[in-house]
Amino acid sequence: MTWIHGSHTALIVLLLLLQAPSRTELPARIEVRLVSPNPSVCLGSSTVDLEALITNNSGVATEITPDGIRYGVELTKTDKFGKEDEHHIVRDIETDDWEILKPQQTVIVPFKESISGTFFDDAGIYQVQIRYGAYERTAKGVQFTGAIKSNIVMFEMKTCGNTRK
Repeated sequence: MTWIHGSHTALIVLLLLLQAPSRTELPARIEVRLVSPNPSVCLGSSTVDLEALITNNSGVATEITPDGIRYGVELTKTDKFGKEDEHHIVRDIETDDWEILKPQQTVIVPFKESISGTFFDDAGIYQVQIRYGAYERTAKGVQFTGAIKSNIVMFEMKTCGNTRK
């Protein structure tokens, strides 16, 4: 794992990775933890690699859709003057894949989040948090039951060889 250089930044990254994820009331049995396997990304990259760890904290098997990780994302960047800017995305998702999580079981769902557009034009530290869309299959069809916020992780956009900045 590559860490962002600088003792203060590395400490902040470590603390945010260890931060307990927050959850909404629905459904409290599921916990979502976000991980950034490589917290450095070159300017001009189109995606950042992330992993969602979805855990069933209940005492019964629970059906989930890994597609729920695509429901929402909140991105924040801080410029060199300490000013923050936010970018929010909420998506309509297809709930094609379903998986049964046994009690206390965790599934790891790797995915790539888009980092294209002018919001990502500057080098610096970015924060990302996802909202896992929880769905349930019922006699009436697939029903949205709530969104669960993950923890916040950081990644660094930096100048690398042969980038536009």
